[in-house]
Amino acid sequence: MATGIKTIVSTKELNKKGVLSSLIERTLRAESKDTTRPYMSLGFWDSQAQALVATDGKRMHILEGELITEFFADIKDDVFVEQSNGFVMCYDKAFGFFPNWKGVVPDPLTCEGPEGDFDLTDKKAFNANITSMIIALGRKFNFSYLEGLKGGTYKVSRMKPVEVTADTSKAVPVPICTFEEEGSDFKFTAMIVPYLD
Repeated sequence: MATGIKTIVSTKELNKKGVLSSLIERTLRAESKDTTRPYMSLGFWDSQAQALVATDGKRMHILEGELITEFFADIKDDVFVEQSNGFVMCYDKAFGFFPNWKGVVPDPLTCEGPEGDFDLTDKKAFNANITSMIIALGRKFNFSYLEGLKGGTYKVSRMKPVEVTADTSKAVPVPICTFEEEGSDFKFTAMIVPYLD
């Protein structure tokens, strides 16, 4: 039962200038600002999937790998997560119901993408590189969602076009675009729903 009450189960300190702090901050940029869905206004540590997830319903950021797994090694259950002033607060999962995020992750076999990486770490070249990425994907996006990707170098892909037939019993999947950055001890993934024509 969701209580709507944030009960702290753990507080963890971070090196503010460290790689992990930056990755957690980037992941949590996808948190919802919708006050009617407070359970989406925080990140979520999925203990089974060993992943930190944040979503606002139109985009989702996921952080996986050894770096984040070691950080949450003492947390044996799912928790809601908030980062502030060099600390990560973990709240009891009874706070609310986080969406089934795994259900919307596209199968890599249904995706295609341009060759090469897109560098969004250079502030001066950010707008030019974002423009190149948009052209390569052939999609339009909420610009603030793309700004949420600052700090990474990404391989990008989009879901392959689906042939629409007269059979209306089959749902047409939303054309999610995926942005992935992989290091030796982490994998950051962002999934964004582009504007639909």
